[in-house]
Amino acid sequence: MNWASVLLQTIWRLFVDDGAFALSAAAWLAFMWQLPAVGLNPIWNCGLLFFGLGLILVHGVLRRTKDHHH
Repeated sequence: MNWASVLLQTIWRLFVDDGAFALSAAAWLAFMWQLPAVGLNPIWNCGLLFFGLGLILVHGVLRRTKDHHH
């Protein structure tokens, strides 16, 4: 079982450098996937998708910058 755990961790690290960033982006995408049911104009959905992912990106960059300076 240990080899499977090591294999999965290695694959995860190949594709995901920052787990919190990846999970935040996935959660935002899942939220946005459900948003059309609310009935907003599709242009708002696009704007919210862009804005939310942008905030997640900026937060991730600031967090990583802070971690590297301390």
